[in-house]
Amino acid sequence: MNFAQKTTELLHNLPQAQAVSLMGFDGLPLATAAHGPLPWDMATLLTEYAQTLVSLRRAAQEVPEAGAPVDVVVHTTEATVLMRLVHREYYLAVVQQADAPMGRARFFMDLLARALVQEL
Repeated sequence: MNFAQKTTELLHNLPQAQAVSLMGFDGLPLATAAHGPLPWDMATLLTEYAQTLVSLRRAAQEVPEAGAPVDVVVHTTEATVLMRLVHREYYLAVVQQADAPMGRARFFMDLLARALVQEL
């Protein structure tokens, strides 16, 4: 599977998205697509936000009856960042406008995550 092509396709399916990235929990992006330069370092931001996913996974191990985390949304004054676990080592992230609806992004992220899990 061409990860760069898939992230670009996802970006084009989300008109209010600014960027899409398939990231490793090690902080390295496998593929990133953006509509132009972002006003911040996306890899650094996503690496820091991913620590929330790591913490949630640890909490789920302590209380397995509650289930494993699937996604996390971070709203800031400037953007909404949606992160979807794809694999134990990778997650998919979409950065979109702060006021953009999340339903479409979640739907397309879920479709891509299901396809990616077969490849990773």
